[in-house]
Amino acid sequence: METIDVRLLTPGDIALLREIDRSEQLDVEYTVESGRLVSARTDMYVPPWDPSGSGGHSVSGLIAFCRPVLDRGAQLLGAFDKDTIVGMALVEPSLRPGLGWLALLHVSNGRRRGGVGQALWSVAMSVARNSGASAMYVSATPTGSAVQFYLKQGCQLAGPDEIVPELFESEPEDVHLVCGL
Repeated sequence: METIDVRLLTPGDIALLREIDRSEQLDVEYTVESGRLVSARTDMYVPPWDPSGSGGHSVSGLIAFCRPVLDRGAQLLGAFDKDTIVGMALVEPSLRPGLGWLALLHVSNGRRRGGVGQALWSVAMSVARNSGASAMYVSATPTGSAVQFYLKQGCQLAGPDEIVPELFESEPEDVHLVCGL
């Protein structure tokens, strides 16, 4: 495992997201059917962030998503290899009483499966735990790599009474998970 330095960033550092290469070749995606995960083969390429557009997969769209979360007191975390940012996470430690929310976790292509995601996850869990949360909510992109990462961290599919309605409404295709702290 490589040496990664996870740092607490300021809200003004959110533009560093443009340095994260989210591109990925997908071969598995998930859906939730009748309360269980179902995997399916796929062949899809996820391109890097759109640097100049304003849609959901653009740098400005992602920053617009993060701003209100940061305004509510979320913590922005950056994973660095020396002075190069290789991953970011955004954790809202008190989405609900006792429930933190991992609003975002991205690791640059070429740096995945090397401990960057694990380092960000560990610090995000500590942030939530130290704020009194007993569980972390994750609305995961339904890709094989993302869902498998969270399952390996101990996350489980959120039950009907654990679903956060506003997050499900905004991301109904995502896989909604909960992990005890």
